[in-house]
Amino acid sequence: MNAYDTWSSVDLRSATEAARRALAEYGFDDDAEVCPIGVSENAVFRIESNDRIAGILRIHRRGYHTAASIRSEFLWMQALRTDCGLLVPQVVPTTHGALVVPVTESTGGGLWLASLPRLPYLGFIHALIR
Repeated sequence: MNAYDTWSSVDLRSATEAARRALAEYGFDDDAEVCPIGVSENAVFRIESNDRIAGILRIHRRGYHTAASIRSEFLWMQALRTDCGLLVPQVVPTTHGALVVPVTESTGGGLWLASLPRLPYLGFIHALIR
């Protein structure tokens, strides 16, 4: 089984909608673009605003991890960054300071969790995914 076996096309469409709905939590304009770039444990989207990559948004697979476990991972990454000086992604909080955003589907069918890691080498990644 590969990572794509866990995502149906319906799930991916729903995750894309969740990504669009999460953008406002991070202060993005309505015209920001959501571009899918990969699927594994999470659906990963490139967010473009004003013709530049503004971030990489993760939509966490439903039911795979809790918001608390994702927050714990991010706090651990933050400790690795600040206490050990490691180059690990820095999670961008929402405009309200949350590290993980619950996003309800417009149909009311489910709950997705979104996060926005800031990658240390975003310029390098930009070149790879263009």
